[in-house]
Amino acid sequence: MITSNTNIVPDTFITKNIIGLNVEFILSCKDGYHFSSTKAGTSQTFGKCTVDSSGNNIYRKDIDIDKTNICLGVPVIKSIDPSGNKMVTVTYGLPDDFDATKGKPVSFVGKNYVDGPDAELTSDVSCLPTCTKDLSSLDAEKPLQMVITANYGDSVLISSPQFKDVYPLREAVVGTVTAKGTSMVTYQISDSFSDNSFRTAVQALTTYKIMVKKGSDVSVSGTLAGGDVNGSPTNKELATTKLTSKTTYQLVVRTENKDGKYGGEVSTSFTTGYGPPSVTHELISSTENKLKIDLPDGSTDSSTLKVKIEVTGKDAVEKQLTFTNGKAEHMLTGLVAKNSYTVKVTLFDGESAGDVSTIAFTQGPPEASNIKVIFPTITSIQVTWDPITNAMFKVKLADKDGAPLPNPSRKRNTNNPYQVDTDKSEVLFSGLKRNTEYQVLITTEQNIDGKLLTSKEHVESVTTYACTKEDKPGFKLYAKSQGSDVKGDEITDKYFKADSNTEFFMECTGETVFEVDANLSYDNVTSCTGANAWAPHSECVNKEEVSNAEGRNVGVIVGVILAVILILIILIVIILFIRRKRKDQRGNGAGASKANKKKYSPREAEQHVEPPAGNEDTYRNPYYTDTNENPPDNLSTDCDSAL
Repeated sequence: MITSNTNIVPDTFITKNIIGLNVEFILSCKDGYHFSSTKAGTSQTFGKCTVDSSGNNIYRKDIDIDKTNICLGVPVIKSIDPSGNKMVTVTYGLPDDFDATKGKPVSFVGKNYVDGPDAELTSDVSCLPTCTKDLSSLDAEKPLQMVITANYGDSVLISSPQFKDVYPLREAVVGTVTAKGTSMVTYQISDSFSDNSFRTAVQALTTYKIMVKKGSDVSVSGTLAGGDVNGSPTNKELATTKLTSKTTYQLVVRTENKDGKYGGEVSTSFTTGYGPPSVTHELISSTENKLKIDLPDGSTDSSTLKVKIEVTGKDAVEKQLTFTNGKAEHMLTGLVAKNSYTVKVTLFDGESAGDVSTIAFTQGPPEASNIKVIFPTITSIQVTWDPITNAMFKVKLADKDGAPLPNPSRKRNTNNPYQVDTDKSEVLFSGLKRNTEYQVLITTEQNIDGKLLTSKEHVESVTTYACTKEDKPGFKLYAKSQGSDVKGDEITDKYFKADSNTEFFMECTGETVFEVDANLSYDNVTSCTGANAWAPHSECVNKEEVSNAEGRNVGVIVGVILAVILILIILIVIILFIRRKRKDQRGNGAGASKANKKKYSPREAEQHVEPPAGNEDTYRNPYYTDTNENPPDNLSTDCDSAL
């Protein structure tokens, strides 16, 4: 009978009173359960055994354990956790081995013994053995002490033991949030407690998680201990490394307890400034260096921004730079050769400074200066410059586009004569082409404190001469002003650049004179028009040749005149002959008899063709036609007889 109720355990029969042979038996509910009788408790006397006068054992049953003495579950507070700002979630119910068929409560009621009225937790007990309830608006700065009472009906109330103190958490108060570029976020934070003792208790239980988010993505996070946040706004910083320039993010401050339970959060928007720009430099000279600044994150914006530039040993400069497709430049001047410099560049968004970009470089040695080019020959150049102590020079000869000339020798291990390393201050290049543009490239190298420094490459353009007086031996050249026939001073220059607009008068030397043409004239003006090319002009010849040539020219002229006269005479004779012939023909025609007149026929010879044999009387030559003027005497004019 005892084992018919699974919630009743015949734990121990304890002898309470032994009076003679009488023994009392005690029945106990297992842990977590109470009897349902009005004598609520964990154990009750359910029967006695006695011995009658005859010595027989008699069992006396004092309670009906099947009907009124069921062991009912004691309500359990399983946990109370922070779940939001001034909010907790209570998890409660009955023991996990609760059997609803043996009796279950009608409802649960919770009571905060420190502050607050009773509250119905649930009237729906289908959640058993475990139920939850959110309690919010817990504004009182006092710990929460919960007691849960299970109402089984019929005035049977069983309560849980009093729960330990619970401190509801609160959201932090976040003030101004600003970004310093993309690498740092600054913010103000405080709490909202007014009771210092309650604040101290809560601080010991609280952790603040600081996050930078974009949507659901967390870019960076950090934590603050509860003791770092108090009632006064405090400036805090959060270092960041993954943010993008000019982008809006959320600073989220989440309150948690030591177990990471959520206690609410507050979110504030902010926009990042400019990240560190991409900065490179280009050595311009020993005293100049060009900064090339690109907007961060590959931005191609075109805008004007304030830029701060700090150079070692110089005052910081703030100036407006115009960025085109995300790029701008700034020239550093007044630098000292071979000195080391650190440069910091900061972009501003309005007045908000971005991240700093830092570069370092050592200014190069002085470049070659006072460069001079002379022409020993028309196909060679000699380059000189001022010497520099303890310096080496790399000198290259390149084409007009800056491409170094190849080694003209095909032999292996032969130095390229157009690439010279020297500690001297001059170099000679030969075997060049006339009227050709070249570039002389010179860099200075010096070893400073074990580091080889190279100067900016100096580029000197040079064009070889096109013409030389040696091309025109036997001539003197004189200056000629354009459009003028006045001979100027003699030209003593040896070489000349190609320039068809610069003309020279020429003069034959010695016993030579200009060769004349058929008109007894000559051309004594020329110019240098290209490599090896002088403009056409008259050549110089010996004077005797000119005299003979002039005599020959006179004879030729006389001969030409006589020939013309002879031709005219012949023409006149021919014309007279023709005129006379025509006159004779007209005279003969007037005096001759018409009967004797005979006209010419181009087929006259055909008259004499012999007729075929046997047809002499009837043959008529088809290729010959007599004129009507001289018909034969025996030719009939009668058509009928002819037919």
